[in-house]
Amino acid sequence: MPIVLRLRDATAKRIPRGNDHYWSVMREAHAAGQSFSIASVNRASNADQRDIRKFFRALLAGGWIELVDEVPHARGGSAEKLYRIVRSQSATPVVNKNGGGSQGRAQQQMWNVMRRQRAGWTASSLAADASTDEVMVSRSTALAYSTRLHSAEMLIVVEPGGPGKERRWRLKGSADTGPRPPMILRSKMVYDQNTSTVVGPIEAEEMQP
Repeated sequence: MPIVLRLRDATAKRIPRGNDHYWSVMREAHAAGQSFSIASVNRASNADQRDIRKFFRALLAGGWIELVDEVPHARGGSAEKLYRIVRSQSATPVVNKNGGGSQGRAQQQMWNVMRRQRAGWTASSLAADASTDEVMVSRSTALAYSTRLHSAEMLIVVEPGGPGKERRWRLKGSADTGPRPPMILRSKMVYDQNTSTVVGPIEAEEMQP
C-alpha cells in the first residue's frame, strides 16, 4: 500500500494527512473510550478519503482494529461503520493491503543495527546483523540504504574502503533522532519520520514509462 507522508510545508506546519495522522486520530478516540469511523477520521484530516479507507482495510486485515457497530445514516444510504483499536501502540502499524507488516521492516531492522553499532558497519555486516528469519536483508539492500543515508549527511565514513575492502560507515550522533528509520522516497529524498522533515539534498529522477 502506498505510504502517504505527513511532510512539513514551507511554514513548518504539520499537514493533517498520512497514516501517522490517521492512526493518531484513532488513538485519541481509543484513549477517550470512543469508537471511530472512516468519516470521523476524514473530518479530522485534510486528505483523500480513499487513502483513509485503504488504511482501514489494511488495519482490519492485520488485526489492528475491529468493527464494533453500524449506525444508520439520518438521510438513509449505507450505515456508518464504527471501529475500535484492538492492538494499541504509539508507533503507526506498518501494513500492506493484506495486513502484513513486511513493508518497511528491512529498513527498520537496518536502522536498529545502525543505532547500536558505534564502531560502524559495512554493507555485508549490516545485511548479516539486520537479517531475521522473517525478513532477510541482502548486501545490495544494505549498501543502497547506507549510501542514501550517507548522501543525506546522516552517516560518517569511518573507513573509505578500497580493493578487496568494504567501506565502513557510522551514524552521526545528530542523525539519531529516534527509533523510526529514515524512509527513502521515490523522489530520492531521505525523510526522517521522527521529526517529519526531509534530511539532506532532494534529488529527483525521471520515472520510466
